[in-house]
Amino acid sequence: MPNHHITNKIDKKQRIHQIILISVDQDKILNRSFKSSQRKISNTSEIETNIKQNVEFNTAIEPVSHEVENNICQPLQPLDSVVIDTNTQFSQTHDQIRENIPQAIKHKKSDFHFDKNNRSISFTTNLSTASVTQRDTSIKRHNKIHHRKKVTEKQEKRRRRCCGFYWPCSPCCTLCWIIGAIILLAAVAALIVALLTNKSKTTTILSTAFITTITTSTSTDTTTTESSTMTTTYTSTTTTTTRSMCNASCLNQSWIDFSNTMAKWQFEGSFTNLPNNYSIIPSSSVPTFITEGYVGQAISFDATLHQYLYTSYIPLRNISFTVDAWIYQNGMPNPTDYNIVGMCPSMSTRNCLQIGIRSQKLYFSFWLPDSTGVTTIQTDQWLHTAFVFDQTTNTMTTYLNGFPDQSLNTNQSLLCSTGNFTIGINALIRPPNNTFQGYIDNLSVTGRAKSSCEVLEIATLAARFHFDNISSLDDFGPNQVDKSALNYVIISGFINEAISFSGTSTSYFQTWGFTSFGIMNKAFSFAFWIKPQLLSGTLIHLSTSSLGTGTTCFPLLAFASNGSIVAQVLLTNGIIVSAIGPLLPTSSSSWISIVQTWSSNNGLKLYINNTLVSSAVATTFLTSNSTMNYLTLGNCLNGCSSCTNGLIVSPGSFSGAIDEWLVFSRELNEDDVCAHFNAR
Repeated sequence: MPNHHITNKIDKKQRIHQIILISVDQDKILNRSFKSSQRKISNTSEIETNIKQNVEFNTAIEPVSHEVENNICQPLQPLDSVVIDTNTQFSQTHDQIRENIPQAIKHKKSDFHFDKNNRSISFTTNLSTASVTQRDTSIKRHNKIHHRKKVTEKQEKRRRRCCGFYWPCSPCCTLCWIIGAIILLAAVAALIVALLTNKSKTTTILSTAFITTITTSTSTDTTTTESSTMTTTYTSTTTTTTRSMCNASCLNQSWIDFSNTMAKWQFEGSFTNLPNNYSIIPSSSVPTFITEGYVGQAISFDATLHQYLYTSYIPLRNISFTVDAWIYQNGMPNPTDYNIVGMCPSMSTRNCLQIGIRSQKLYFSFWLPDSTGVTTIQTDQWLHTAFVFDQTTNTMTTYLNGFPDQSLNTNQSLLCSTGNFTIGINALIRPPNNTFQGYIDNLSVTGRAKSSCEVLEIATLAARFHFDNISSLDDFGPNQVDKSALNYVIISGFINEAISFSGTSTSYFQTWGFTSFGIMNKAFSFAFWIKPQLLSGTLIHLSTSSLGTGTTCFPLLAFASNGSIVAQVLLTNGIIVSAIGPLLPTSSSSWISIVQTWSSNNGLKLYINNTLVSSAVATTFLTSNSTMNYLTLGNCLNGCSSCTNGLIVSPGSFSGAIDEWLVFSRELNEDDVCAHFNAR
């Protein structure tokens, strides 16, 4: 087939810059030439578009020379005349074709000729100088942009991506690399420090390397009675643990500190205070003593009889101080106030100390400022209260059961320098119906601000036994509870010395006076270190009698018949919930950390070497109410056969050593357990 050509002619001063071949059969070349022509010269684009719309082509393209191919995408030069040759039969008349020629060609200065015989269209345009100049300027601008684009493409190849942007090798890129290297080195250093710290002390049940390895074992015990057969399956699991970094905990040390004690009344049947420098004078209606205080005896006030105590002025002017006591409110006969202590020579700002209960909230005041607690005080239960003024921060803080209940920044200290210190009343504030109703025990006044950990320990550490030689059986806790022991030996322990039991029926350690174990659903915890010789016997036994028997008695912690350690709690009469732990090794060189906790929210938990090995759902704890409670270590005495024993089929005496026994009236959390495990 004949070829179709579009030939651009320019004047003699200019050379032919581009030839465009249009082909229906080869769309690539056609599209490229059309797009290039469209972008560069609008007149040429209009010609191509109108001819394509009005002329039907049947075309075959001859081989295209390299010169044409190379010039297809080159910038166009301005056109002065165009000749179009075609072999296609025209179906339109001369006027119709002329009508479709672009307006730029039908210009009055353009000559248009249609040769039907030669089957071609030709026209010549003589544009004005101004038009040519304008067109040339546009083309030059295009060529300049085209050149910039090529330069930019070459530069992009040399550029590198840095910090999210394309940059050449510049200071910015270098800075980004340096920062990244510093961050990486810091991360590696932190990881190395953490690994070295964690490796500093590792604990194990099996060896001094201290990695906990507990063998899985399963055994079945069957107990047969006249009416039924009970089968219990014990399962222990293998766990591995290493020493972890602990968060803040008050178990990292002992906080009991008797320094700066100004006065302390234990009310053990008398009004004597420990420093013996403040003599107590009772009211005309003398308060009485009760035998079941929080620790030992306590003083009892009857608000209807207007009972109270007083002593001389205690110098609390412009100093930090703490007043803390155990209280038991057993009624509410007064309208609002139940005073614990007071020192109020006048009702004026900062001259009247008020400490007590107002509208069922703890109340701490200097007669402006005033601090009122947020927790509603419940009656008929023992509560620990502490009122701390810190002069360095001018802060008044109220504690309930060891935890902060309210804090107030006062910017002022107490100013009173005269007046009696009263117990159970405030002489000037809302008399006469302002005396305390109930019991007060272990009241102390200290000339310093006690820390939050010290207050928590006073309120919740029921006993601490070190079992050291100097005072091997003494309680180093805040309550100094009574104790007795038989057939024991003091040996080298986990920390200093430890107590060792022979495994005979008369070998034991016993302590009593734990009122918290008489409070229904009161949380508790035990923590100690153990080195067993045999995996049998009772570790901790609770009873209301010194014989190991009574209305409430059961083994809290003991070994099952297969050697698994078992923690227990009494829900109701005859019903015990148990948490079964693993088998403990009996290596003579290993001390094992044991922690047992219970609370109504979290149930029963058993930890070994800082690992929770067993837990059980138990929302209640049946106690003996206000009856005296005994804790027996290493034996169950007469209660071995007469008490409810749960899964402990064969309770009895324990053979081995125990050290650093702690008894708490709260649930230890994971940070406390971790701190106990890491302490030495």
